[in-house]
Amino acid sequence: MKNSADSKLIYALLFILLLNPATIRIFSQWQTDVRISNNSQQSWMNQSNAKCIAAAGNLVHILWQDNRDGNWELYYKRSPDNGLSWSDEMRLTNNSSVSELPAICAEGNFVYITWCDSRDGNKEIYFKKSVNGGLNWLNDTRLTFNTSVSTNPAITLVDNRLNLVWQDNTEGNYEIYSYYSTNGGLNWSSFIRLTNNASSSEMPNVCSYENKVYCVWQDNRDGNFEIYSKRSTNGGVNWTSEQRVTNNSFVQERPSVAAYGANVFLVWQDIRDGNNEVYYNNSINSGIYWETERRLTNDMYFSASPSLTVSGSTLHLVWQDDRNLVIHAEIYYKRSPDNGVSWSSDTRLTNTGSFSMQPSVTVSGSYVHVAWQDHRDGSPGEIYYKNNPSANPFGIINISNEIPLKPQLRQNYPNPFNPVTKIRFDVQNRGYVMIKVFDINGKEVSSLAEMELSPGTYETEWNASDYSSGVYFYKMICGDYILTKKMLLLK
Repeated sequence: MKNSADSKLIYALLFILLLNPATIRIFSQWQTDVRISNNSQQSWMNQSNAKCIAAAGNLVHILWQDNRDGNWELYYKRSPDNGLSWSDEMRLTNNSSVSELPAICAEGNFVYITWCDSRDGNKEIYFKKSVNGGLNWLNDTRLTFNTSVSTNPAITLVDNRLNLVWQDNTEGNYEIYSYYSTNGGLNWSSFIRLTNNASSSEMPNVCSYENKVYCVWQDNRDGNFEIYSKRSTNGGVNWTSEQRVTNNSFVQERPSVAAYGANVFLVWQDIRDGNNEVYYNNSINSGIYWETERRLTNDMYFSASPSLTVSGSTLHLVWQDDRNLVIHAEIYYKRSPDNGVSWSSDTRLTNTGSFSMQPSVTVSGSYVHVAWQDHRDGSPGEIYYKNNPSANPFGIINISNEIPLKPQLRQNYPNPFNPVTKIRFDVQNRGYVMIKVFDINGKEVSSLAEMELSPGTYETEWNASDYSSGVYFYKMICGDYILTKKMLLLK
């Protein structure tokens, strides 16, 4: 009897899994590696940790530097379907100098890149954009004009407002500088100097949420590199005093920062334990104070070049790690579902026996996208990519990137339903979106979305297998909008 009961239970569970696509997505795995570049020369990601991958809706963008023509130029590919297919590569720069250290960000159909360029005899910061999802690109724009070295740019974007940071040795040592643009790069502010000391401030990284901007960097004013931070509460117009985030006698470098709501998250590589490990810290009050730092990796070898992104309360981290063989590196991943309180075990994303390096990570909807530099083919380096369609907890599907006139919650379909129904909704401005289901008594029974979304049209679904027939209400909270509709479950 026990065996019979167990069999029935197993069959019931299998039936539920087959019935509920959303449940199936929870258990989906990382997809197969995709080779993005293919030539006999060097194709490299940004060596300074700035993001080389961006996603908005179903569009995925990858940017890299390539020396196939005898000097470093920038190349680009796009995917319109979450990495399922890829366009032909596009050469975005074309001069006889060095174009290197690219960074990218995207929102809707707007894609923005920045890089370091020596076409004018010394290294300067350049910028260009696409207004149609990467299909075409406008002309290069030179952003810095001096006789020193301007390098290592990083860029972030919220609601067509851009913030760009870089390091510059105009004053004799490297300092961190910033620009902002309120109209998608048509015009830029005067430069803003963020650091001012006699040491070297390098490797800036930047993120933004609404009107708050956060810049982090490594700084050796105390004899070794430490991680410092600075924040702006008005879109980069003014900045607060800097804060020292780490404080020990070893080297902390290559910071990566992400923000959501009042939470700011920071990772970096750290050698205090005798070898490089990835460390983590966070702020719960928009960068005013920082919590106690934590070690996220723990092995005898080299964990380096961390890249971090966030969606809602879920953090995604990738890095390169040589724990398996000292002579090569692989890409690893881990996630936190609760604002960094707890973390998953490490997941190994590559297994080549070669060098997989300099990863970048981004998230859009339920998809997590990763790109990196890889030497598995015996070449000096190629660009590879992979994704997980459901590493992000909510299975939100992007339907369109067109910006709607206002937020809208549409009627579920089918309605009445049994037991699965779909819910489509429109997001007008980038921001935090919640969709929850309530019973007839006003008790919350399910959460379908709790995440930041770009403008566009989205779809999610509710599986009511565990609920009884009756009237239910679903509510969307998006900025100042609170929208509610009712639906009928009939079993």
